[in-house]
Amino acid sequence: AMQGKRNLMRCGISLLLGVGLLITNLPVSSLGQTAATATITGVVTDPTGAVLAGASIELVDLATNRVRKQTTNEAGHYVFTAVLPGVYKITASMPGFRQAVIPSLKVDVAKSYQVNLTLEIGQIAEVVEVTAGAGVELQTLDATVGTTIGGEQLLRLPTINRSSIALFTLQPLVQPHRGVGVNSGGQVAGARSDQSTFNLDGADATDLVAGTSNYTSGAIDWVGPTPMIPVPAESIEEFRVGTTNPNATFGRSAGGQVSLVTKRGTNELHGSAYWYHQNDQLNANRWEFNRVGIKEPELKDNRFGFSAGGPIVKDRTFIFGHYEGRRLPQSVSVLRMVPTATLRQGILRFRDAAGNVVSYNVKDFDPRGLGMSPVVRELWNRLPEGNDPTVGDGLNTMGFRAAARAPLTMDFAVVRLDHYFSPNWRFYGTYRYSSQEVLDVTQLDIAGIVKGNPRGQAIPTASTPVEPRFVSARLTGQITPTLVNEFIFGFARNWWAYKRVAPFPQVPGTSGALMIALGDLDQGLDVDTQRARSRVWKDHVWQFGDNMTWTKGAHTLQFGGMWRRMPVFHQRDDKVVGSLASLVYELNARTAVTVPAANRPPTCGGNITTNCLRSADVGRWNDLLAGALGVVDKAGVLIARDGNLNPLPIGTPLFIDSTFHAVEFYANDTWRVTPSLTLSMGVTYNVQTPPRDKNDKQTLIIDRDTGEVLSAELYFGRRRTAALQGQVYDPVLAYLPIAKSNRKYIYDIDWNNVGPRVAVAWNPSFSGGFWGKLFGDRKTVWRGGYSLTFDRVNGVGIIMIPILGVGFAQTITCIGPRRDGTCPGSNDLTNAFRVGVDGATVPLPAVGPASSPVVPRTPFEETLSFSIDPKYTIGKSHSLDLTMQREL
Repeated sequence: AMQGKRNLMRCGISLLLGVGLLITNLPVSSLGQTAATATITGVVTDPTGAVLAGASIELVDLATNRVRKQTTNEAGHYVFTAVLPGVYKITASMPGFRQAVIPSLKVDVAKSYQVNLTLEIGQIAEVVEVTAGAGVELQTLDATVGTTIGGEQLLRLPTINRSSIALFTLQPLVQPHRGVGVNSGGQVAGARSDQSTFNLDGADATDLVAGTSNYTSGAIDWVGPTPMIPVPAESIEEFRVGTTNPNATFGRSAGGQVSLVTKRGTNELHGSAYWYHQNDQLNANRWEFNRVGIKEPELKDNRFGFSAGGPIVKDRTFIFGHYEGRRLPQSVSVLRMVPTATLRQGILRFRDAAGNVVSYNVKDFDPRGLGMSPVVRELWNRLPEGNDPTVGDGLNTMGFRAAARAPLTMDFAVVRLDHYFSPNWRFYGTYRYSSQEVLDVTQLDIAGIVKGNPRGQAIPTASTPVEPRFVSARLTGQITPTLVNEFIFGFARNWWAYKRVAPFPQVPGTSGALMIALGDLDQGLDVDTQRARSRVWKDHVWQFGDNMTWTKGAHTLQFGGMWRRMPVFHQRDDKVVGSLASLVYELNARTAVTVPAANRPPTCGGNITTNCLRSADVGRWNDLLAGALGVVDKAGVLIARDGNLNPLPIGTPLFIDSTFHAVEFYANDTWRVTPSLTLSMGVTYNVQTPPRDKNDKQTLIIDRDTGEVLSAELYFGRRRTAALQGQVYDPVLAYLPIAKSNRKYIYDIDWNNVGPRVAVAWNPSFSGGFWGKLFGDRKTVWRGGYSLTFDRVNGVGIIMIPILGVGFAQTITCIGPRRDGTCPGSNDLTNAFRVGVDGATVPLPAVGPASSPVVPRTPFEETLSFSIDPKYTIGKSHSLDLTMQREL
């Protein structure tokens, strides 16, 4: 395994170096725009339209006074590549001609600019000032569709939480989000929302978990695709969203390509300071709080920060820094269900068909004549009284509504350093730090269950801290007047956690946490899987890349690649649904326990209209009766096993420590066929390896009898074939640890991700007549393109899924426990085990070492499992577009 890993790493590095050495020794020109830079290109002509070879072109960065020089080739063509966003002056000169000067050209990230210049006959000391019109904005090199926002626009446009990425979903072809909890937004040009790539200062800053950062949306106070680290508007120079048909230099995923660039220092000292404040004194109280007499909750949102930039060494070294903090001591509305005063006494109340409220003592319907469990009574008596009768049935259950503290804190900082070693070599690097945490109301204690918490207040017992870090570095060199090389390094670390209180016995007399009639009632301290589960995620993304370009005549050739190494550690105490790694007793009548008609009032119907139970209330009666009596329907706990399938102590979380890699290469040729027609052709190739776990804690689904590894296509194909023959294909499934198989990966590497790109741009010249009025003289560009792009695999699919399979994560369940110590899978009120009456501990099946392959025992040991198809292949998208741009 280690040898294979070294071979892959060696292959990636060798190919990157090979491309670099090959291009370095070619007589070549320059580089196109990349994710953090732009391109300026054009043709220099005389007044007759003849091209001028040998004309001198100077590009001056007005912020730093750095000068880059080019000489037009035999076609009169020049190209400046790897141009940082900013404002530039362009000067063209040649003996026998006057100088042509464009004093100010605004350059945006990831865009190309066609700046053609005409030199008039005269003395070189004479200067003709040229205005760069809107025509330079026409994208004449490829068919990429996108929008750039920066500068004052970015600061003045209203943005949620002052985040620059808030404008992402407002771009053309992007589906906006409709609000919290709605996942139907963020798609770009039809691609899935998890397939957008966020490129920050040239390095990949995409969330490795799900591509959207939705797992930490509560802590970052944002819903929708976003980078793994904050990008405050005050820290970003500009950003560009490429929505469809990117050229071959963008090959990481099939969705939108979002490029963001950090502000930089200049020769002038500049800075800012700001404070945004929202106060509850300016807000009205919520209606649901007014209705039940709760005062207006606290809300004091303070967002503050400052930035500064300037020269360290004039014209050579520059620095920029920015800090932003947020303090949000807010309270939010929460609701939990509690028993009414009568239910706490063991009295069930229901309306009959005539609308009369009838009271029933649970003891009268107990076949054992014992009545309410003392343990259940103690727990219910610890719960606060309800204050909202509009929820629940109003007879047995009602709402407890309160304001719960949910403060959010955030600290963010970024530093950018730019240094020019010479006119032809420059370096810039950035470091981003962020620390965020929110006190989460997902899990609440309303009964003082956790030591130190007061009874009758909604106290959050959950928090979500997020600690991302991000580093990027770029070294750009003009090796010859026509050759530019760009080396990229990136490092991203993302750590977050769901901190929750693990379920434990809320009151004496039980060995497990009690979950009584969930759905009708809450438990004082939330102990169900969805609200009590804990998780930890930590990933590191190491990135090394190189970009080069060769311009030969009318061709601009680009080559490059990127290698990523991604180790990930993930820990959790759940399998999405089902049991936690803590013992929980479910008190209801839903799975194994049945309540016969003799143990409830007669069902209303026909002539029976009074002192009866409506059919719609039967299920709630069964649950509340079983809960009040202390009847255990199911007891379960999730246990983890080590690499040898030995059980670990109860409470040990599941964890996986995996590493996977991604290698990408591209080549692209932009060919200016005529002054009006440009053809762009390219190809990308990428390989994404499956994850390898250090402890081999991954399993494959096999046919127990044959040992054959089963793929989805194979399994369902055989089921179909058998069904057509009137037979049933139903093999016994087993789970084989990967260390016991002859496979290296849990799914095969997909080696077939070759993505062609082709685009054409036509910028016609109409000097008069109808067509001249309609399209203008090179004021319109028609663009069309096609691309085949491939998905980026995300951690939720290839890291989280393997940890949830049968084998190393096993659910131990006692279905329908009886007071005789057995777990038969079915039960009734007479024989069922009752907490507080028959003891404190429900017997669970014995847990010992498992043999390989693991075959789940029946019934009810594993009701849900996850696995990756061993024939899994990378998804792909075909994109076709036709667009027109017109200077107005």
